Amino acid sequence: MDKNKSEDKIKLSKEDKKKAILAYLEFAPIYKYASKAVGITDETLKAWRDEDEEFSQQCEAKIAEFVTRTVRRTKPEFQLERMLRDFSPRTELTGADGKDLPTPILGGISKDAISGNNSNQENTEAK
Repeated sequence: MDKNKSEDKIKLSKEDKKKAILAYLEFAPIYKYASKAVGITDETLKAWRDEDEEFSQQCEAKIAEFVTRTVRRTKPEFQLERMLRDFSPRTELTGADGKDLPTPILGGISKDAISGNNSNQENTEAK
């Protein structure tokens, strides 16, 4: 007997989907897959988290539980490698105490006089 695919799917209420998402996040803390598991888009899940602070906090708590449980079973090197992904590398460049970096030594040549000429030939552009 052929069944229509729509008959195979069980329709869940929004609250039931939220409960299913929380259960999913406890074992696989990835919003993209949790949303797919309950048949909603990533954007819908994000909107639900944005509009419902309690649900958002519950999601974060489930993810934290997963991380805590998983970290206990991993090697320290692996833990550090994964944790570093949560932190952005510092991109601004400053000198000591946040002051500007010293001007690079270019043999007294200003950086405006330097062109893209990487050859051993004389730079005719700067003249």
